[in-house]
Amino acid sequence: AMQLLFNIPINFIGPAAIIFTMTVMYYYVLAIEKKTEKYHTNTLLQQGPKRTEIEDNVPDNCWERIILSCVKKTKNIFHKKQTAARSNSRRVLHRAFMYSAAYFLSYSFLLVGQYMTEADVHVPDAIWFLSTLLTPLQGFFNFLIYFYPKVLAAKNDRRSNLTWSQAIAGAFFERERKTQSTGRGYRHKSTRHVNSPTKEDEKREDGDEGAEISPSPHNTNLPPTLASNNIEIANPQNTADVEDQNISEEFMNEGGV
Repeated sequence: AMQLLFNIPINFIGPAAIIFTMTVMYYYVLAIEKKTEKYHTNTLLQQGPKRTEIEDNVPDNCWERIILSCVKKTKNIFHKKQTAARSNSRRVLHRAFMYSAAYFLSYSFLLVGQYMTEADVHVPDAIWFLSTLLTPLQGFFNFLIYFYPKVLAAKNDRRSNLTWSQAIAGAFFERERKTQSTGRGYRHKSTRHVNSPTKEDEKREDGDEGAEISPSPHNTNLPPTLASNNIEIANPQNTADVEDQNISEEFMNEGGV
């Protein structure tokens, strides 16, 4: 009896932890959704029409109808947001209970068999058979709980009109298709960004830049800052030819005199 009383708290640590964490998670999500509802309410009130913005363009007899219409739309939007938030909280709660139920379904027969063994009570073979069968299936139960909403959404899609087997296959391979499409889009975007011509390349192809800048043939070995300017730099060979021409002209002038 003492051993049984000692083992009961240990065996209940797992279920108690599951229940506690699920409860905390639900109330935490519920608090976040309440804050979200307040945020949507304040946003809709701030987005309402202001008299100073439209009073110059709207007649006075239409002002009351505009106010009533905006208030009605605001209430409808707020009601939809609130309904969606409550539905989301309900889905979270149902999902938490389903995961908890999967845990208890997997380990309940095992715990019952242990308690009966420690209490020196004969354990039926059916309990050991069910515990041996259900305990390894906890991961499979979690898998079904996770994929059931995806399969249900694919089955209820009116555009696809899928069967249950097609919906299961579509939900199973949905993540892989999204990953592949995202990777292809990223590679396509990167290649297009690298290979896209710049404005300077387009100007070079059209010949616009060559018409604007015509560097001298003697400036090919100069830095870009000097070669881009239309400045004729003196060449030693050209300087010698000019000096010889000036001397010949002076000699002819002296002989003529």
